Amino acid sequence: MKIAFLSIDDPMNRKSFSGVLYYFFKGLNTIAETHWIPVKADYKVLKLYRFLMCKYAQYFLKRRIDPNLTIFTAKCLAHGISKTELDGYDVIVAPVSLNIMKYLLTDKPIIYMVDATWHAISNYYESYSNLLDWNYDQAELLEIGALSKASMIVYSNEWARKSAMEHYSVNPDKIKVIEFGANLDEVSVSVEEKWEDDALNILFIGKDWLRKGGEICVDTVKKMNEAGVKSYLHVIGGPKERWGMQFEYVKYWGVLDKNIKEEYNQYIDLVSKCNILMLPSKAECSSIALAEACAYGMAIYTYDTGGLANYVINEYNGYRLPLSAKAEDFALLIMKDYKAHILKEYSKNARDIYLNVLNWDTWSAKMKDVLKQVMEKNSK
Repeated sequence: MKIAFLSIDDPMNRKSFSGVLYYFFKGLNTIAETHWIPVKADYKVLKLYRFLMCKYAQYFLKRRIDPNLTIFTAKCLAHGISKTELDGYDVIVAPVSLNIMKYLLTDKPIIYMVDATWHAISNYYESYSNLLDWNYDQAELLEIGALSKASMIVYSNEWARKSAMEHYSVNPDKIKVIEFGANLDEVSVSVEEKWEDDALNILFIGKDWLRKGGEICVDTVKKMNEAGVKSYLHVIGGPKERWGMQFEYVKYWGVLDKNIKEEYNQYIDLVSKCNILMLPSKAECSSIALAEACAYGMAIYTYDTGGLANYVINEYNGYRLPLSAKAEDFALLIMKDYKAHILKEYSKNARDIYLNVLNWDTWSAKMKDVLKQVMEKNSK
């Protein structure tokens, strides 16, 4: 079996799609011979189109537009892929290819992999809000085309699966849910050593300080220290100029690039010593940070939103609070669990979830079954 891996971005670049494409590609190569098929579109034309469309919408219509989610872009990208080249493969794996699938010229079976449907993320993420109605309609047509063309759809969470079935009436037999793994090559951690310090070390990861809830984390740790629970917040990614950085219990580590050995090692040191990951994000599909937190035995406190229920199980490896929860609610719950000695159990359970579910070996084993099923169905 030969697999064509279809993506705009180079899967060997660990920055592409938060490093997920790299592990997709690596995992598929353990199953069968897999080659990257780059999209050879006319990117100069697309760049000009995007510029003109955005300016027109901004100045004349006073609305936003996402040119990537238009039929024009989809046709340009799809036509940048040779049908003859695809004919040399048995199956196509197309991750995050909403704006390619509908107009892709091929009769090969396609496995479409993504973490959300268009219906689920439109007006959910700020970047997909307040778009022109025309833009919404175009994206909806692309989603319908992608879902109908796919032989199998692999989502990384039940939230996306539910949306596909309820809004797009996709046959449940055509959908599989396989969670993302932790984007780490080796994981070595002692859960016991995490709890030897007399202070709680809470980790926050995210460049998008507002959406990820950075200020809620700062306020939570502030309230915990005021209540007598010694705590530190370690910030990776968020902008240093935010008000929380002035407090002595907030440690800022900057943006750490896992492609750089020294920064990767610094990241590993932090996740190894931190007890808790806080991710009070208002919008999230499937966070790699949650898988990595489980890998390193961290209890997790987040909001109950998007596809996070596949990664955080209430009262097992942490808690998903309602979107109405404030910093005080997070602080009270964490302190309650800390005093009841529950956090250490969450930590152990998080490791179990990683070992059994949230790792790329498990993802590869499940994908092997998906590929087998698709090939068998296609041979009939």
